[in-house]
Amino acid sequence: MTFTGDIEHTNAEGMAQFDRAMLEALDWREIETFTSFTEGPQVFAGPTLASVLEAVGVSGGTLRATAINDYSINLPAEHANAHGVLLAMDHNGRPMRVRDKGPIWIVYPLSEDEARKRPFDGEMVWQLNRLHADG
Repeated sequence: MTFTGDIEHTNAEGMAQFDRAMLEALDWREIETFTSFTEGPQVFAGPTLASVLEAVGVSGGTLRATAINDYSINLPAEHANAHGVLLAMDHNGRPMRVRDKGPIWIVYPLSEDEARKRPFDGEMVWQLNRLHADG
């Protein structure tokens, strides 16, 4: 995954690049949650979006999340902490593959009732491969 834009910490020319090991070293969490895209409770694991933002030095503004197929959407960086957003890399104990919405899926923890209302369906970008920060 690459992170570009208004970031303080880079490890490549104008960007921060993360491989799985680098993401695993951040604030890795496992959550049980519901989505409108899946049936029943699901277990996801991955770094918190807040820990990724901290690693690149982003504290506010807007994030542009873009998937492998170029689907993209803007989301407030404040959602990271306000909603406990996870960059899910494992689903039900297995690493996520591209054909299973991987390698990274932005997941907002939701109750079953919340998932039915679909409050963050647009922001739950699967096959995520890049983020861009606009401060």
